[in-house]
Amino acid sequence: MYAALGSAVTIVEMTPGLLPGADRDLVEVLAKRVAQTMKSVLLETKVVSMKPAAKGIRVAFEGNVDPKEQLFDRVLVCVGRRPNSKIPGLERTQVQVDQRGFIMVDEQRRTHEPSIFAIGDVVGEPMLAHKASHEGRVAVEVMTRRERGVRSRGRFRRSSSPTLSWRGPA
Repeated sequence: MYAALGSAVTIVEMTPGLLPGADRDLVEVLAKRVAQTMKSVLLETKVVSMKPAAKGIRVAFEGNVDPKEQLFDRVLVCVGRRPNSKIPGLERTQVQVDQRGFIMVDEQRRTHEPSIFAIGDVVGEPMLAHKASHEGRVAVEVMTRRERGVRSRGRFRRSSSPTLSWRGPA
């Protein structure tokens, strides 16, 4: 988006390719487009420091890049996500959190505390809004059917949750 508005954009990625974990055939198409629209794409490169300078931000790199230090007007840092499961009072319930900080749920989004359901980023990958919306529908169906004394067939199956990347208008 910034490049489309006239900014000279440099992308820095630690791994050998863009969008690690995504289908490589699809990433290849994106990588060609990105290479045409960005100032540069620095793969296998790590940012080791950022320091304010008189005319911008001086960024030092490690890895597959030359020069090892460059000056930028602005820096946008995007380095993954993690769950926000440090919820006050959660420790007084039977809700369990795994070693990565995700709340553990079953297919109906029920936690180990039968009256507590969890959805969205806090229950795990993929951390996407459409996945959370579907999980919410499953959880509500389970809750409302249970209140009426009906056993719910609502289940969340990760295999039915597609992932996507939006790169903006062509």
